[in-house]
Amino acid sequence: MIALISIQSSISPEMLSFHMPKGLDKLIHFSIFGILGWVMTRGFVMTESKFIKKGYMWLVPLIAGLFAIVDEFHQTFVPGRSLDFMDWVADFLGAVFFMWLYKKKKLAPH
Repeated sequence: MIALISIQSSISPEMLSFHMPKGLDKLIHFSIFGILGWVMTRGFVMTESKFIKKGYMWLVPLIAGLFAIVDEFHQTFVPGRSLDFMDWVADFLGAVFFMWLYKKKKLAPH
């Protein structure tokens, strides 16, 4: 998932054949990082490591938040892209919300 996000972040908007409306871009950030948060939560909950299993509630936001910062910084080197604090907010909130949904068993596999 991290690799897919990184690859997509490396694509200049000029290479795409459409322009994304500003609000939709935040929803996509929220959703993609939400999936990342869900995948990390599932992996951390299912691990054998007691430290990771007990600490997933702070590990998921920490890792997702740090990766989102790195991803936003990385975009400053891609023509046509820039660092956007609100993208980071959407990324972070998406990861935390989907982690919460998993914890509440709304998105946990049966």
